[in-house]
Amino acid sequence: IASHELKTPITAMSGFLQVALRRVRRLGEGAGSAPVAEGLRGITEQLEVVYRQTTKLARLVDELLDVSRIQTGRIEFRYGDVDIGELANEVATRMQLTTTTHSISVTRDSASVVTADRDHLEQVLNNLLTNAIKYSPGGGTITIDVRPEDDGGVRVSVTDEGIGIPEKELDAIFGLFYRSPDRAARDAAGMGLGLYISKEIVVRHGGRIWAESGGTKGSRLNVTIPRVPVGATKPDVAQPSAARR
Repeated sequence: IASHELKTPITAMSGFLQVALRRVRRLGEGAGSAPVAEGLRGITEQLEVVYRQTTKLARLVDELLDVSRIQTGRIEFRYGDVDIGELANEVATRMQLTTTTHSISVTRDSASVVTADRDHLEQVLNNLLTNAIKYSPGGGTITIDVRPEDDGGVRVSVTDEGIGIPEKELDAIFGLFYRSPDRAARDAAGMGLGLYISKEIVVRHGGRIWAESGGTKGSRLNVTIPRVPVGATKPDVAQPSAARR
């Protein structure tokens, strides 16, 4: 199935919903009576729910398409200089807007520039932060630490105060469609795609990704990215990944 056949209808729905929301909000602001205004507020709330669910569906389709590209070797990388510390700040600022119960902070070193695909690294950071928020239902502090490695690469660690990861699942969580049997973890939304995609992106950069946890509270997800991945070329040129065996 061509990607546009999946994405075009969702994009259309999202666009129409945004237009409808703007119109209903304007009508509500100009409503001449309390009952009409109240009714329009109810319609607005319902449209907002539909819009949020449509956005979630769009993300799911994007992730499934990413999985398809990974498994068929069609994922591409466009390499350039990326300041991971700066990128982490951008992602953290954006993700902070999605939660009022978490405090997201970034500690970084000035030497955090690598040759990498910026969009894919942004996707990895977004997935790690989404995971930290999702599995910290009670809120708390989430810290992103960006530090240089001795070999010239960069390590990123995302630490949360959430429900933790059992030791036997520290590797399993990066599997495709993996969902923890633990009830507290299963209550969190998701299909087990984000960490799998993140792992594949990191590995294709020549890096590593792994998890650490005390088991019942808090976890840390770590990523290392080499200074220059093997086979990387600049200026930005699409580099198809080798097909998986």
